[in-house]
Amino acid sequence: PWLRTCQSLVRTLVPARPARVTPAALPAATGPTRLRVEVDGETLVDLDQPLEAVSVTPDGSGSATVEVRPLSVGAAAAPLLVTGRRITVSGADFRYRADAVVAGPVRRRTWTVFEGGLGLTLPTPG
Repeated sequence: PWLRTCQSLVRTLVPARPARVTPAALPAATGPTRLRVEVDGETLVDLDQPLEAVSVTPDGSGSATVEVRPLSVGAAAAPLLVTGRRITVSGADFRYRADAVVAGPVRRRTWTVFEGGLGLTLPTPG
């Protein structure tokens, strides 16, 4: 059960969007998302690399799989896959989806995965 809860924690990072703006008021091109993604203190992608999406999915071993999909320019760009315990995403205002709810905008967000991090302690019957 903790795995399902963690899997819904962060599915996808999405760029910040204005709230209910008519199409005529939107800029012609919003541009690619530029974020810095760090996994366990190592920079995986920096602000100079435009991104299509970032996904974080916990696995059963107390770590998470991070998938970074660079924006394709011409040929299809292969996603970067890495595992780690501490994932930090920072950059311009961005929104993220966790537990099926979009949150943000934020400029920095860190997720830390703990093995057995979710649990329930019950009092002893007595």
